[in-house]
Amino acid sequence: MFSELHPFMDYALVLAKKAELQGEVPVGAVLVYNDKIILENHNKMRQNNNPLAHAELLLLQEAYSFLKTYYLSQCSLFVTLEPCGMCATAVALSRLKAVYFGAYDPKHGGIEHGARVFDKEQNFFKPKTVVAGVRAYHCENILKNFFSYRRG
Repeated sequence: MFSELHPFMDYALVLAKKAELQGEVPVGAVLVYNDKIILENHNKMRQNNNPLAHAELLLLQEAYSFLKTYYLSQCSLFVTLEPCGMCATAVALSRLKAVYFGAYDPKHGGIEHGARVFDKEQNFFKPKTVVAGVRAYHCENILKNFFSYRRG
């Protein structure tokens, strides 16, 4: 099942590497519509001097203007790291049809860990499809290498 998802996650990994080269935590994300990548982004918290500049939020904000729509119910998100609670909430509010992520985030994740946003009774919407672990080994390694290098 994961093989057809690899091209999208592979491109998200390219964006994560781009973020890393800019000194950002290496997280990349792509938005897919009709089986094509229509938008891409990566973490830009340091670049934008904004702790809210997560790859997913930047991507979703751009998508509303690009698609000229209020909801993104025909789109799927591919992101290299489990979205945090803030980003998972944004995904729910955007009504994305699917979320695919690579590495788990036991400390700050908002889907399988921590806030578990989609499991909350108060959350009136969650994506129809949530798939974890797509290209997990590669997504985990880029993060491990980044933090290992930063910590010396």
